[in-house]
Amino acid sequence: METGTNSKRILTSMATRLAALKLACPYIATEWFDEPELLFAGGSRHVDPKVGVPLYGPRSFGEPRHKRELHVGFIGTSEAVEHARMFYERCAAGVAGTGEDAPFPGCKEDRGYRCELRTDDRIVELITRQESNELLGIKNSRKRFETILMLLHAKMRLLTQRDHPLDYVSVVLAEDVYRKCRVANYTEKGMGLVHRDLRLAFKALAMQFHPPTQMLLETTTGLTPPTRRKLDHQSRIAWNLLRRSTSRLTACRGAPLALRPAVASSASAFSARSEKGRRYGRAWSRHSMKTGRAWC
Repeated sequence: METGTNSKRILTSMATRLAALKLACPYIATEWFDEPELLFAGGSRHVDPKVGVPLYGPRSFGEPRHKRELHVGFIGTSEAVEHARMFYERCAAGVAGTGEDAPFPGCKEDRGYRCELRTDDRIVELITRQESNELLGIKNSRKRFETILMLLHAKMRLLTQRDHPLDYVSVVLAEDVYRKCRVANYTEKGMGLVHRDLRLAFKALAMQFHPPTQMLLETTTGLTPPTRRKLDHQSRIAWNLLRRSTSRLTACRGAPLALRPAVASSASAFSARSEKGRRYGRAWSRHSMKTGRAWC
């Protein structure tokens, strides 16, 4: 009886002598940067590309590397491609703004991005009605997803093999096709649950071809029958669409000044002038604090 008591005393004594485990305290440092100026044509500067582009033109304007024409190719059904071409041409002429949305200056030789937007039947690859019906008729979501990827890969290959200038490719999807194919969730042996996103998968697939790509929903053009989808103002859509189309060709975004390269993309991505920018900034901060990493 006494031996058992002594053992308990020894164990209790050893436990009280163990040092408490000390955990490293997390350390977070924050720093506020004023919004950097951007360089535009002729060395002109401004913090906002929606002011700098209309006033001065893209950074490459006036230099030998500046492209005078932007050739946009299309992949999609006949009607979707026609709507997309009309929409691009309307944006290229310029779009009036509102109190909250800056007007889009257009994409012409004498204004905006200072280049002419060109579309041509020779750089269009149509998705036939039969191909669309066969795609929508596939019941298995994984097979349907892989089928549309193979279809887009084949169209992209044919398009890039044409003997015609091609700077950018817009893939225009009808609403029903996009809703049916936009994601696939399935279980893969040895990997577990797999989630695939059509936009990301196509971007990765299209990297083997030279022209940059953009996936556009036909409803975004505003030329389809009304749907429940709420669209941004046309000038905002035009800025987003044409800025992406021209950014690699005309250096339209310029270069942030007086910032370290490691922070330039983050600093210029989240503009404090808009509520959307503030929301992104807050989300970015929370993500960084949780993971120690920043989005790229």
